[in-house]
Amino acid sequence: MKFLILTKEDLIRMLAALVLGVILGAAVTNLLLGYQLDQLVYENKKLAQQLNEEKQRLKQFEKDYYGTPVVQKVVLKLISNEDKYTEQELEKKIKDLLTGLVGLKINDLDPTILRDILHKRAIPLGKDTYLLESETIIIDDKLTFFIRVKKIHNNNLND
Repeated sequence: MKFLILTKEDLIRMLAALVLGVILGAAVTNLLLGYQLDQLVYENKKLAQQLNEEKQRLKQFEKDYYGTPVVQKVVLKLISNEDKYTEQELEKKIKDLLTGLVGLKINDLDPTILRDILHKRAIPLGKDTYLLESETIIIDDKLTFFIRVKKIHNNNLND
């Protein structure tokens, strides 16, 4: 009968190989699944935002009376060089500024005031600040804002 005899060095080598295998396995798993997880998180935030907008829209429609043309939805078109995650966060902050517009009578909307809500507004996001410039506003049952987004530094707000 043979017995397996391990020295202290053999045990340390096996333990080191096990730890190295766990680290390499975690790294490979992260590489393979990281992008998918990133996409799922992005999609989840996007869908949660859409759900909140639709809930607000539904509540507003329930309050409004029939036959009067009202703003049913606010649509943002960002003109930007930022990545999709930054644009998503900016869009969320901008829509928070525009939440009160859904359900308003179209005839009561003042285009100048609509423009001034976002034009030349600085939006802080993380360490960066972004300047919004209203390009075009289309007033219909779908209120559409075309907004140019520029990344600025805190000391350049007056430019």
